[in-house]
Amino acid sequence: MTTKRDNALRNIEEAFTRFCTKVNLQNKIGRFDINKSAERFFMPILNITEELDLQDMNIIQINYPAIDLGDSKKKVSVQITSNLTKKKFDETIDIFKKNEQLNKGFNKIIFFIISNEKEPSFRDKDIKTEIINLSNLYKKISHLDDSKIFNIDNYVRENFNSIMEKPFDESIYKIYKHLVDQITEKMKLESWQIISENLTATSINEPIVDGFYEAIKLIFITDPTILKTIPSLGESMIELAHRTKELIHHFTKSNCCNYHTPSNPAYGGYWKWEKRLSRYNAKWREELNGKHNDLAHALNLFAIEVRKHKIDPEYFMGRQFVIHGNCNSSLEEVIIIPENFAIPIVK
Repeated sequence: MTTKRDNALRNIEEAFTRFCTKVNLQNKIGRFDINKSAERFFMPILNITEELDLQDMNIIQINYPAIDLGDSKKKVSVQITSNLTKKKFDETIDIFKKNEQLNKGFNKIIFFIISNEKEPSFRDKDIKTEIINLSNLYKKISHLDDSKIFNIDNYVRENFNSIMEKPFDESIYKIYKHLVDQITEKMKLESWQIISENLTATSINEPIVDGFYEAIKLIFITDPTILKTIPSLGESMIELAHRTKELIHHFTKSNCCNYHTPSNPAYGGYWKWEKRLSRYNAKWREELNGKHNDLAHALNLFAIEVRKHKIDPEYFMGRQFVIHGNCNSSLEEVIIIPENFAIPIVK
């Protein structure tokens, strides 16, 4: 049975993970302003966890040397960083030893690393130091009493989204815009109606298959930290890649289909369901209907995310990707709007 304590810890863990991902990505592209947000965000959490009364030292004194936070009564200081190298550690300790203000004001420095990677084991023989990362901090929180955990959870719920929802650097949007444009082009989504009609008629053209494969590859080779900057959009891209791959393989790796060589090589060949090839043809066609539905649904989820996050607010003019086909008894067009996934997928 899940308890209130379990839910609170889970929320804190998820927040730490998302924040770590965003900090790492921003730092990779040369943006370090989010590190200042980290100082403000984690100060109350560290105060509760470590039983301190930390203050922002840059408010007390602009460009305060070496440290970011400090508790003058308990003489504990904190430096917050996304990457603690031996050089950075030694330089901080050196400043600490030479600066009279630091020497008199503090006798311990905590290096808090916004990372889940294993923390280094640097030490100094003269100054008391402690190195903790997000995993260490979470472990400490998990051993607190319920009231403190609930206080931290409430604080995270009230303040986390305001930090995460701040606009990303323009370069992040440029990356996503490029990904969206490439997926759209490679999958030839402007021709979705023709693609869908062919799928309903149990065939798929070779150029479409090639383009689908290129889109899948593009998504899978994209740095996961990029896709995690806007989690719901990144997840929709990964889902789209899996659903596209499943549909392609249903044609190219099936005994129920034949590849037809083109009469004109410039147009490419196509895969076509051959009813006579297998006694399982009815099952194959039923599965195709499900995969066709699931690809259209994945495209709609992807399009919603593209619009919602303003990568392209008018993506496909707000239109949905629907399943196109004809009635068996007439040429009347049938349009089906997929509402959910028909087939579970193992990723």
